[in-house]
Amino acid sequence: MAAYVSVIIVTYNRHDALLNVIEDVRRQQTIHEFEIIVVDQSDTPLVDPPSDVRYIRLDTPSMVRARNLGISIAKGQLVVFIDDDVRIPDVGWLEELCHTFEIDDNIAGVAGRVTHMRRLSHPMKVFLRNLYKRVKYRGELPAIKVDRFGAVIHDFDIPDVVKPVDTLIGCNMAVRKDCVVEVGGFDENFMGSCQREETEISLRLRKRGWKIYYNGKAQLLHLGLPAGGTRSYSRKERHFYYFFNQFYFFFKHFQHIYWPMFVLLNIVDILHMLRQVWVDGFPIFMKAVCSAYLKAKRQKAYEGTTCR
Repeated sequence: MAAYVSVIIVTYNRHDALLNVIEDVRRQQTIHEFEIIVVDQSDTPLVDPPSDVRYIRLDTPSMVRARNLGISIAKGQLVVFIDDDVRIPDVGWLEELCHTFEIDDNIAGVAGRVTHMRRLSHPMKVFLRNLYKRVKYRGELPAIKVDRFGAVIHDFDIPDVVKPVDTLIGCNMAVRKDCVVEVGGFDENFMGSCQREETEISLRLRKRGWKIYYNGKAQLLHLGLPAGGTRSYSRKERHFYYFFNQFYFFFKHFQHIYWPMFVLLNIVDILHMLRQVWVDGFPIFMKAVCSAYLKAKRQKAYEGTTCR
């Protein structure tokens, strides 16, 4: 019997876009029965939620808390997460994600293909990006991995490829519910935009012996809308959350002797932030790093490990 599937959409101040996503999910042609769950963190609730959608409210916005809430009420053995600013061009998207789990019983999560539409709106950037990929990979498949310094190397816009990888991608991923519950769910210490929360849980799953796969046939389009979602935060808040999340992920899982290398790997983003908020940039960065270290130290003590 085909596994029952729960499709969870976490939304924040994007109700119009949300309704489009729901309609795309409804159109899916699959042998799997599925439900749609919406976890709404918006400032105001959705007026007249669709009757075929399980709609729940979360008063305090938090992507990771919303994911855990969705998982806790999900009826499906497989749980799919998508963002509220995506479109799904193929009616076989859901079937592709679910079918990937049949490759190996030890697969705990599947990442789908993500095409970022804002990048496609700049033809020269697209040309240079494709040229860079051809030169860099020399015809080989690009890696989706996490290296020993904590750097996440990825390209989730590769068509047709199905292969094991190191990490999921939050806006287009499917997981086995039991596996996520086994490792304690998503880490609710991530803040704001919650960058690296999907990579962090991927590491914990892989440490338990589970596998993560990528399926380039399960494509969605990420619109990157200019309002709502994480863009609801101020520029200073976005910078703080970005660096807090990056360094929390590093301090929790990697040897601290490598932190200068981790800083170097993030130097472009650091300089970009300093250029945008040059007066407060360095204090924001230092506050984020120190907060991340202390939070990771407390979390590791709670989990019974040491902060290395």
